[in-house]
Amino acid sequence: MSVALGMYPALTNRFSAHRADIGVGRWRLLIGLIAILTAGSGIVMIDSIPLDSHEIFVAQTTHEMAVRGDWLVPYFNEQPRLNKPPLSYWAAALLAKVAGDLPTVCAWHVRLISVLAGLGVLGCTVLNARLLFDRTTGLVAGALLASSAGMFSFMHDARPDMLYAFWISLMIAAAAGLVHASTIRGRGTEWLAVTLWLSAGLATLTKGPHIPIVVLVGIALGLRQTLGSWRRTRSLLRPVLGSVLVLAVCVPWWWLLQEHLDAARVESSQLGGTLLVPALSRLGNPYYLYRPLQLLLPWLPVIFVALVGYRRPVARQGISPLVWPLLLTVAALSTGQQFRFFYLLPLLGVLSILVARPWVCSLRAILPRPERGLILGAFVLQIVILFGCAGWVIQQARGTAQFGLIMGLLVASVGSSYAVWRLVPGPRTISATVAMAVVMIVLWSAAAVTGALWDRERYAGHRLARLAATELAPATTLAAYGVSPTVYVYTLKRRVPALTNIAEVDGLIARSRNGDLGLVLRGGDVAGLAARYAVTELGRYRRGDADDVLVVLHSQASPR
Repeated sequence: MSVALGMYPALTNRFSAHRADIGVGRWRLLIGLIAILTAGSGIVMIDSIPLDSHEIFVAQTTHEMAVRGDWLVPYFNEQPRLNKPPLSYWAAALLAKVAGDLPTVCAWHVRLISVLAGLGVLGCTVLNARLLFDRTTGLVAGALLASSAGMFSFMHDARPDMLYAFWISLMIAAAAGLVHASTIRGRGTEWLAVTLWLSAGLATLTKGPHIPIVVLVGIALGLRQTLGSWRRTRSLLRPVLGSVLVLAVCVPWWWLLQEHLDAARVESSQLGGTLLVPALSRLGNPYYLYRPLQLLLPWLPVIFVALVGYRRPVARQGISPLVWPLLLTVAALSTGQQFRFFYLLPLLGVLSILVARPWVCSLRAILPRPERGLILGAFVLQIVILFGCAGWVIQQARGTAQFGLIMGLLVASVGSSYAVWRLVPGPRTISATVAMAVVMIVLWSAAAVTGALWDRERYAGHRLARLAATELAPATTLAAYGVSPTVYVYTLKRRVPALTNIAEVDGLIARSRNGDLGLVLRGGDVAGLAARYAVTELGRYRRGDADDVLVVLHSQASPR
């Protein structure tokens, strides 16, 4: 019996953890509470925070595709934007259409996609941990994830990263389902395999094939190690059927795009894979071993102490379907041409489980004194961090109209955390972990209400763009000289040429219908243009070490 169970770690863990596990009813109640709080933290200020330049690419591209009636080729600033596949644009357009706003695409249209995707990542993470381990691990993993900086930040970000993370999380959850079905029930695996492969295809249509391919290989290796047989792994994954599904989802759009545009132009763009060529000289760079941990802030004390728990065999059992996709993704990203900490966001749910599992095992175990001291130290540090975050939020809110609301949220967080602490059975250290996470989720919401989490330059840039929209005559062209035109394209809903030299400025003003040219430029460039044209300044704001200035240039033949 023990030998048979040893072949299937998920089954072994279910037997060993059964007595200590949380009941189904309480588990569902707690997961529901965490999901509601997470949704609230994602929705708060969703339409009040100005879009940053990366988010504008999604919103404006969706708008231009709708205006053109062309849902095949993404356009931005009236030029094809061949940086990302179109699924995030299609999703935003669908939401705007349902809301009755299309072709107008607002901040909440594009950000709500990320909120819904974030809730999907949370659900996949909880389910994944539940299938591979037990309900308590799922609860703790979900709590850590929901209260993390990565979850909060990217639910408030319209870029396709959170949607991408959802499809990858669904792939890994489907793989966990395959393990669970093969060891417990032995049926329904075909639908899990279809879900896995369709998710891989949709992930490819969201941001590209690199992470889905690496995760697929990692899943195959993880299943092989868990099940002990390549034959069983192939029968569960159904690679032939899966490949057909992925090609059916992805190939039509890529083929039609190359038919619609010059194939050479597509092949030389990011959509052609220019960023996928590995830079082997970077292999061995430890960046992805430490920098993505900021996605799991504020839980660094728990992370480092939890790693000690992997010395227990029970903590290591059943983790292969998680570890292999993570390790291969880290290795692949370490050979990439760009290093960005959030490139590991698709594996944030996996990271949360791999922290939660040894943490739960340690808190359930009879610990030696040194390890008890480490865990106590981690709790003390986490409490200090929570109080520090709460103090910062109160400081930011003091003297504002939102002060009463924020104080109410903080009081509600204490009440909610106490209820959670009472509901979670087993060691009080486990219930305390979940309770602290609940407080942190509400703290994120309170911090969002203050608006202090987003830099002032973002607000100032949008104000200058709105000034351009109101002050420039419709016949006056607006251009950007040495600065990004992104926010002006989005605000004015028209083409804003990006100029790189004085000759281009001269040519544009020479073609102007009224002899005027609106121009956004860096403050240090104004003097050089003032020697050639009459200049009227409309506004400016500080960006970095200089100002962005909005001016109107008048040709010498036109009145100043």
